[in-house]
Amino acid sequence: MRLALVRLSALGDIVLAARMLQFLKAQRLNISISWVVDQRFAPILHNSPYIDTVISLDLKGLSTNLSWERVASAYRTLKESGNFDLVIDLHGMIKSAIVAKLLGPTVGFGVAEAAEPLASLLYKKRFLVGATTYTERFRHLAFLALGLDPGMGEPLHHQPFLFASPTAQRKTSSLWLDSHPKIVIVIGSSMQEKEYPTHLWIQVIKKCGLPVFLIHGNEREEQLAKTIASSTPLAYMIPRLSLDELKALMSQADLVVGVDSGPTHIAWGCGTPTITLMGHVIRSRRYRNDSYTPTDDHELLRPPPKAIPTISPAAIAPEIVAQTMMKMLRRKL
Repeated sequence: MRLALVRLSALGDIVLAARMLQFLKAQRLNISISWVVDQRFAPILHNSPYIDTVISLDLKGLSTNLSWERVASAYRTLKESGNFDLVIDLHGMIKSAIVAKLLGPTVGFGVAEAAEPLASLLYKKRFLVGATTYTERFRHLAFLALGLDPGMGEPLHHQPFLFASPTAQRKTSSLWLDSHPKIVIVIGSSMQEKEYPTHLWIQVIKKCGLPVFLIHGNEREEQLAKTIASSTPLAYMIPRLSLDELKALMSQADLVVGVDSGPTHIAWGCGTPTITLMGHVIRSRRYRNDSYTPTDDHELLRPPPKAIPTISPAAIAPEIVAQTMMKMLRRKL
């Protein structure tokens, strides 16, 4: 059976969706799995033993410089991938539903759960998954589409499901300056409202008292990292990395602490102990549930219940973050 999964973006959502691949493979089904993704994020899926083919589309080019040539190129890429027995749209948007429909019989979320309700009208079959976390939603949809029982939940311990190339592993192994333990801090998010204030990160680092490594993905985040690094000798800046290199660095770390963002999710996907700083979940279509299914190598920190409801984690005390870091390190080391 040829199965295509469609999750085009964004980085963190692709990572959260990819977790269910290990559970699909555990069913020992006779299936070949392809994943359709925006080419900007395709490297996050490369080197996976769970995916047979990654199909990359230049969606950014289409959106910024729409032309018949670009449309025709994307169409050819999809049609050259062949016909699929089943296509599961994990994205739930009109664009992803159109992409999925070009590949074969398509299923997806129902009207109430699709990111864009009109997308569900393009599916041959729709499912109401009713799961409580993003990772469970993706797994439930895939299992229901394949006629499998989603079960009562996911195991507390999960195996790594993101993998870097040997070249990236070698390159990033030299960045640690012989530091032990290896601690990475993710300071940036695509939504600035989700970020932890810089002055609080500085307090966390000083209270922890251990060297940490700061990653950044753009110029704004680089400036934030420079501010932190100039405030304490315990903070070191990592050069900007490719997605493959980022997977390698995260897999080598002993602990990753970060906000609700793609790089933090990547660390979790690499099997590295992770602490996520997250504000209160806003019950709207976009923020309807938590990202992670709870696992034994992940801690989720939120502001105290009496804090003003917001997606910002700023109300989390630096002392709590530092204490949780030490607890996680004792558990691992």
